[in-house]
Amino acid sequence: MQAPLGPPSWRDDALAAATITLLLIPQSLAYALLAGVPPELGLAASVLPALAYALVGTSPVSVMGPGAVLSLMTAQGLQHALSVAPPGTPVALLAGMLAIEIGLVLAAGALLRFDALVALLSVPVLHGFMTGASLTIVITQLPVLMGSTTGGNGLMSVLAGWLEAPRLWHGPTLAFAALAGLTLWLARRPAVPRACSRVAPLLVMGLAVLASSLTDAAGQGVRTVGTLPPLSIQPSWPVADLRLWRLLLPSAGLIALLVAVEHLAVAGSLAARR
Repeated sequence: MQAPLGPPSWRDDALAAATITLLLIPQSLAYALLAGVPPELGLAASVLPALAYALVGTSPVSVMGPGAVLSLMTAQGLQHALSVAPPGTPVALLAGMLAIEIGLVLAAGALLRFDALVALLSVPVLHGFMTGASLTIVITQLPVLMGSTTGGNGLMSVLAGWLEAPRLWHGPTLAFAALAGLTLWLARRPAVPRACSRVAPLLVMGLAVLASSLTDAAGQGVRTVGTLPPLSIQPSWPVADLRLWRLLLPSAGLIALLVAVEHLAVAGSLAARR
């Protein structure tokens, strides 16, 4: 029988906070690139929700901030909006409008008690949803992981573009990906201490940065984030273009439903481990 867990200590909380904070930087940049927005916006989308929930939140198993599935659906919604929006419309502007609409849809759902309907979803359905979304993300990111020159957001479009791309894979990029994946896999072995497994992603990130600097990975064709512009958030009123708001509304509704379902699945999974 497993012994009951004691109350969390400040040491455990500090270790978890330090690890998540350091991992949040590259993760937020990756989510921003996956969503098709400037990388620096990923930092703001990761930090601000966490600070806000720390002030008003009540659940210890809730996870705030961007996610992989959310970023993928955001990219698809923004890609459709950019195709019909006036030329020169900034993608950051459309992303802000989409975020406002998602928040309004979620607020309306809370007022109308739609959370009770989401709670009726069975656990196998939630797990199946998360598994399918994870497989979609893995497959769509394989060309990037292998250094291919193709791109896209949809599953079939990515696979078709990958097969037709002039470069299916890139040696140095594939070497970085293989070493990172092997290190993470070895860290999950039962013989590895639990503390080492927890800091393995942080170790991989540090070794990747060091190897990129020592080997001039960017000069060898490995794609890097590069120098980020200063994070300057200037609040402004959204554009009063009703056509753009109507255009983004279907995507906002789907993403709001995704946020509710994903939040319930993750919170339920974390609560079951406590």
